[in-house]
Amino acid sequence: LQLTPDQTKVSYWMAGQNGGLFTVPVAGGEPTRVLSLQGDLKDYWWSPDGRYVAYSETLLRSGYYYWDSTSNIIIFDTTNGKSHDVTQLSAEHILPSFSPDGKYLFLRSNRSGPGLYAIPLNPEDAPAAELQLKYEKPTGPVKTEISFDDIETRARRIISTPPQSPILVDPNTGELYFLSGGDLWKAAYNGDEAKAVTQGAGFSSISGFNTEKTEIVAIRNGMPVTVE
Repeated sequence: LQLTPDQTKVSYWMAGQNGGLFTVPVAGGEPTRVLSLQGDLKDYWWSPDGRYVAYSETLLRSGYYYWDSTSNIIIFDTTNGKSHDVTQLSAEHILPSFSPDGKYLFLRSNRSGPGLYAIPLNPEDAPAAELQLKYEKPTGPVKTEISFDDIETRARRIISTPPQSPILVDPNTGELYFLSGGDLWKAAYNGDEAKAVTQGAGFSSISGFNTEKTEIVAIRNGMPVTVE
C-alpha cells in the first residue's frame, strides 16, 4: 500500500488476470483502476506530482539461461496511458523510486555490476563521469518532466551495495536510505559515504518517513519500529 503524493488516496497493486494498479479515496469509496496489467505484484512508485508511475516488469525466460528471468523499469503516464521502458536491457531492474525533486529515478540493478543506480529524467549538461547529483529541497509543488529520448542510456551506478528495499529519499536533505543485509543504510544524494547506520540486522522492510519526516518507519524482527 502507498499513499498517493497528494495524500488523498491509497494505492495498491493487485495480481492476477484482472490485476493492475488501483486507488481508493482515503475517505472511502470505490476503487479506481489506474493501470491494467496481468501477472504478479509489482514494485512501484509515484512521481512527486502523481502523473507518472514507475514499476518493474518481469521478463520471463529472458536471462542467460532459458530458466532465468530479468526485469525492466516501465514508467506509465497516467495522463495519456502511454508506457515507456526506461532501462531496455536484459538484466535486473527493480525497486524504482522517484526523487522528491522530480529529477531522478533510483533503482536496484546489475546492468553494470550490482548496486544502486540513478537515471536522470532529463539529459544532463556534461558526461556522467564529470557530474555529481545535487539535491535542492523543493520550495513549492514539483512538476515531474521526463525526456524519454535515449533515457535508457543515462542509468549509472552510484552505490555498489545493492538495496533490498525501495530507496527512500529524505525530502529535506536528499539523503538516501535503504535496506541491505538486514540493516538500514544511509548515503548522500550522490551516493557518497554509503554506510550501515544500524547493526544486528533484523530489518525486513521500510515503509517511509513519519509525518514530521524526521524518522523512518520500518519492520524489525517482526515489530514496527522508527529510526532517526
